[in-house]
Amino acid sequence: MPKRVVQLCSAHPSTDARVFQRTAVPLREAGYEVHLIATDPAAQAYDHHGVTIHPIPHIDSSMARIKRRDMVANMAMALNPDVIHLHEPELLGATLARAGKTPVIYDVHELFFEVLRDRDWVPKPLRPVASTLWRLREQMLLRKCAGLIVVTDQVAEPYQKLRPDLVILPNYADLRGPLSLPKVERSGRDCIFNGTLDLNRGILQLIDAFGILRDRGVEARLLIAGKADQATAELMRARVCDLGLEEVVTLQGPYHPAEGQAMANAASIGVVPHLPSAGNNNAAWPVKLFEYLALGLPLVVSDLPPHHHLLDGHDVALFCDPRQHESIADQIQHLIEHPDEARAMGDRSRALAQSHYDWNLVRPRLLDIYNRILTRNG
Repeated sequence: MPKRVVQLCSAHPSTDARVFQRTAVPLREAGYEVHLIATDPAAQAYDHHGVTIHPIPHIDSSMARIKRRDMVANMAMALNPDVIHLHEPELLGATLARAGKTPVIYDVHELFFEVLRDRDWVPKPLRPVASTLWRLREQMLLRKCAGLIVVTDQVAEPYQKLRPDLVILPNYADLRGPLSLPKVERSGRDCIFNGTLDLNRGILQLIDAFGILRDRGVEARLLIAGKADQATAELMRARVCDLGLEEVVTLQGPYHPAEGQAMANAASIGVVPHLPSAGNNNAAWPVKLFEYLALGLPLVVSDLPPHHHLLDGHDVALFCDPRQHESIADQIQHLIEHPDEARAMGDRSRALAQSHYDWNLVRPRLLDIYNRILTRNG
């Protein structure tokens, strides 16, 4: 009988690229029986590419998700897993309390103790305290985990001494998807920012930059696509309206991963204007950055350490100060006005993705940690 894996989420949707495409599907392909508990609109469990999806309702409120942590953990244990692969920090304590001898792998997507310093649902005066308390609790819980997976070198740093056996599993693009897309005629003027839409990702500054480009007479268009909370969506719409950019900036809501790749494939420039004010932005490797590289896009990215770590020396990106919309506008304008240079950068982007940032290069690390844990646990 194949070993049964339960991938466990509370906030991530069943379509999340890291959860489904980079962990659930590869494990199923390796012969595991894979179940995924994640947010999904379906009313009952169903099969998707050999993975059994167990849907739970989407909840915007972080506090409401925390309150249902016991229910989600109970769902996981009811499936009698051989391994639990956990993707949400809020579920860590509840899951370990119920797991018994079942090994739990904790997959750290971001530095949650840094995220807590930037979340509106935590009262501002309490954010440093919440961050410190979570960091202490997480350290205690990590000792009980069978394995630890982290998403970047920078995210790994705080955990290295406590868990030297951790595995770094980056969110590189699976090039089998982008490379299969048809080549399209790109205008050289269409920019894209897609993904989760938070204010700490520089989206308002990016909209402001297009106001500057319009005033300069630079013909450029911008597509912003992804999931945003109501307040952020209203701020974006208001900014576009106030600047009179309705003909220039398109705001689109959530999309399926395949739609996201198609949108990026039709664009000419990928923009990643994440702000340095959010602590996790100084450690994260944006998923969209890898997708833009794989699709052969020249990039305009924030002048942040993780971006330099990934891109320095490869001549695929222009760096900007995301706090200054003039800086974003300057770099976009440069690529639009130098199309040959932009195309050459895009060619180097695709080559860099193939040589360094292809998910299939690191995929064996996922299977290795499972093999190690299951061998140890009999």
